Order: sequence, then structure tokens, then C-alpha cells
Amino acid sequence: MQLQLFGVAPYDHPVRRLIHAPRWAAPLDSVHRLPDRLRFEGAFLPGALRDAGIEIYVANINMGLPLGRKPAGMRYVLQLHDLFQLTQQNNHGSRLKARVYRFTDHVSIAWSLKVADQIWTPSQFTADEAARLFPAIRDKLRVVPLLIERFQGEPADITQLRLPQRYWLCVGTREPRKNIKWFVDAWQTARMQFADTPELVLVGGDEPLTE
Repeated sequence: MQLQLFGVAPYDHPVRRLIHAPRWAAPLDSVHRLPDRLRFEGAFLPGALRDAGIEIYVANINMGLPLGRKPAGMRYVLQLHDLFQLTQQNNHGSRLKARVYRFTDHVSIAWSLKVADQIWTPSQFTADEAARLFPAIRDKLRVVPLLIERFQGEPADITQLRLPQRYWLCVGTREPRKNIKWFVDAWQTARMQFADTPELVLVGGDEPLTE
């Protein structure tokens, strides 16, 4: 078995030596923008996979499977981390832009779910959400927990952060993904019901937390 990687990168980026990349240069995160993603999935991937003799292709960004007819003998796997793009209100700077992103994300995710032979989710929750929103793909879902190597290094010195002795830790991003809103709601509920509920420590931007 041989692992081959496919992606995009600027011309001078060292990762281009490790992956199959298009002739054109692109930022590493450009596949998150619809025009660049369509160019990668439609104009590059089908031919690149065929030329490399790929038998199983795994897309790992919630979407990203090649556009067009799937070649005979090739199998597609979609790694579906979550469905926050479809179930939560994301901040994209304007309501119009948010609606456009929501629509295009829905189309991209729906396409990849349709053509995938198997869909891997890291949790039963994501599998249940996918089956609820797209009932036709239920039989293709497999719960495959993420493999994380055990930490072997020395713990960092965090005394300068002056954290409380007991706390709930929430690590997130500036967008309300990864169930951060539900986590904060649960903490607020616990604080109202139980006086000894620890403080909440948030790592990341607090923009989505309006209250």
C-alpha cells in the first residue's frame, strides 16, 4: 500500500515536493474558497487521480471529492468532521455572504456525501446529524474515532496565566463551530443550578459569544 497526497500550495512552498499539486500556484487554504475549490476538484483532481493510479481517495475537509463521473474501480471516502456549516449560523461579515457560503457549502457537502462509497465521522453525534440531514446516505456512515498519539513531552508552565484551581476548558475558534455555543450554554446552566461549578476558561476568539 502506498500513500499519495493531493493538495494546493504556492510555487515556493516546500510542501509541493511532497504532494501532487496543480501547475498553478494557490494559497494553502484556497480550497475553502468556492472558485479555487471547484478548479481543484473539477480541473485537477480527476486527471491527477487517474494518472497516479489511485484506487481509494480520501477527502478530509468535509467535502472535496472530485467532480464528474467516478472512474470504474476507484473508491471514494469522505471524512466528515462535522456539519457546522449547515447547522449553525456562521459569521462571514454580512448576511448576504453568509447565505452564499451556506448554500455553496450545502451543495459541496451534499455532492461529496452522494458520491462517497463510505463516510467516516469521528463521533456518533456527527453520524446522527448527517443521517438526519441526508437520510439517503445513512448506510454509508462509519464512526471512526480520530487517532491521537499520547503526549510524551513535558507539560508547559502555565502559572503566569493565573488560572483558577478548577475550571472548564473550552478550546475553539472565532466561528461558532465544534459545538462551542452548546458548551457555553451548558456551563451557564450549570452555574445557575450549582454554586460550585468552576470558572470557564476560553482559549480562542470570543466574538461569537454575544452574552
